[in-house]
Amino acid sequence: MQVKRVYVATPYAALRCRDGDRADLAKKIAVCECKLLRLLGYEPLSPILWLDGKYDEDTQRDEVLAAGLRLLENCDYFYESKHKDAKDSQGIKLEREFAKANGIPQLKIDKKFNVSICL
Repeated sequence: MQVKRVYVATPYAALRCRDGDRADLAKKIAVCECKLLRLLGYEPLSPILWLDGKYDEDTQRDEVLAAGLRLLENCDYFYESKHKDAKDSQGIKLEREFAKANGIPQLKIDKKFNVSICL
């Protein structure tokens, strides 16, 4: 059986922290979400981790988002972080809308680690 690839949308710009801490905090959140998905049997793909060091978030935001959407195109599912700052993330909103427009189902995990798929 082929492992399903899951795009892991986590906050970056929306994180409420000091600017100097943002990159490290974003990576920690992404790693945590990826570990959870891996434990549940999925192959997590995080744009935060994949693009780390390849772009300057401050000056190349549009390129970062476009690269993330190209990664999302190649995934079986879209997963949105439950981190408290994710709800304010414009990047996650864009990714969610892209997934929906392109027929990529959203994978959701409840507090008991039950997985559901939403179209």
